[in-house]
Amino acid sequence: MNCNFPEYPVSKREDANSKLAGKLWNLIVEDIKSSILSKKNIVMSIVGQPGMGKTSILNAVEAELSDSFIIYLDLASGESLAKEAWFTVRNRKILDKIKVSAFQILNEHKREIGYDFLAKLGKEFTNWLRHLCEKKKWDEKWGYAERLYCLEYSEDINGFISFINDLVNLGKVGILIDELKANDVVLSELHKLINSVKIPIVVTLVPEVFNDIKDSALRRRLDEYKKELYLTEDDKKEILKAYCPDFAEELYSQVSKADTVSKLIDIARTKLQIA
Repeated sequence: MNCNFPEYPVSKREDANSKLAGKLWNLIVEDIKSSILSKKNIVMSIVGQPGMGKTSILNAVEAELSDSFIIYLDLASGESLAKEAWFTVRNRKILDKIKVSAFQILNEHKREIGYDFLAKLGKEFTNWLRHLCEKKKWDEKWGYAERLYCLEYSEDINGFISFINDLVNLGKVGILIDELKANDVVLSELHKLINSVKIPIVVTLVPEVFNDIKDSALRRRLDEYKKELYLTEDDKKEILKAYCPDFAEELYSQVSKADTVSKLIDIARTKLQIA
């Protein structure tokens, strides 16, 4: 029997058991990927009830754009966007990716940044860079790579904005923000971020939070590329086929009351176990 329903139907970050199915979900993923790869300056909001697959969409984007610099922030319990951003940058695999890319650029332009013959006699290049990080004197042209390699930024929203504006020089960049809450600090930081960087920013939130945002300017930006998640009958069939192709047709008649992806999976798994 080829069925693989997850025990916990609500996706978490980097959840290997979640599958992306449904026309709308796949269209949104492709839209986000296209925006990041084309460096489109947009703010997209994905609005849906818990269990509608918002996190699965972000997981798919991050997995499929492994060559890009994706900053994925989970704000489910975060009280500050900046704090979560710096925790993510310093504790996720993306830090190694950034440092390697920055090092490659600096290595290609050693002489231009001051690593001349005398410097070679005194220090090996990586040690010389360590000394550069301590001095904090950045080259006019290649300073962005130096700062990224040294990760020399203030750990607040202003520092994160400077970090992102440097990072775009290394490649394609996208910010994915999951589970936005109507927290005044977070919303203020998000508004400042949106106004200060020119990259795709994707935000997921539930309808109640979207309706609770009072800042008209921020609300307007979040409304520009708003995507609302809802289940159609065709989506239900596609999702069942993704998880249980052998019995998708039989299970479809049992999930008519499901109004979220997680409920659909829960009901189908339970019906299959009973059968």
